[in-house]
Amino acid sequence: MSAVLKPEAAVPEKITPERVKQLGEIIKTIPGHWDDQDAKQLTSHFFCDGMYMREFFLPAGMLVVGKIHRYESFFLVIVGEATITTADGGVKRVRAPYVTVTQPGGQRVVAAHEDTVFLTFHANPSNSQDIDEIEERLQIPEQIEGPMPTERIK
Repeated sequence: MSAVLKPEAAVPEKITPERVKQLGEIIKTIPGHWDDQDAKQLTSHFFCDGMYMREFFLPAGMLVVGKIHRYESFFLVIVGEATITTADGGVKRVRAPYVTVTQPGGQRVVAAHEDTVFLTFHANPSNSQDIDEIEERLQIPEQIEGPMPTERIK
């Protein structure tokens, strides 16, 4: 996760990738914001043959800007209620249970209205359990500009 803080304002009706990036940069300037290390405290990792699942707990009243994804992945809300950005730039309030697919190049903004638990599922063909290696493979560094890769993991 890029950054987390308590939201002070409502999420707009439409949000572009540029606005997501701007929001992430603004959050980083606020004293006391949560950074990647803080977010890791709220993240659990699970593995089975060829699969990796990430569980993220977001406390009520918190807002997070996620990382940019290289590949499609399932995104589930299993507990709670949150407002999330959608692939088309829309904003949707969802309540568990909720399932959608994160698109390649996708990056979400999520505001938790209640304590909320999210799951994402990813192919893990090498069966690696090295989180840094997995994140490098699944996420696009924010510094990279240009088209997002759309190839699938085989």
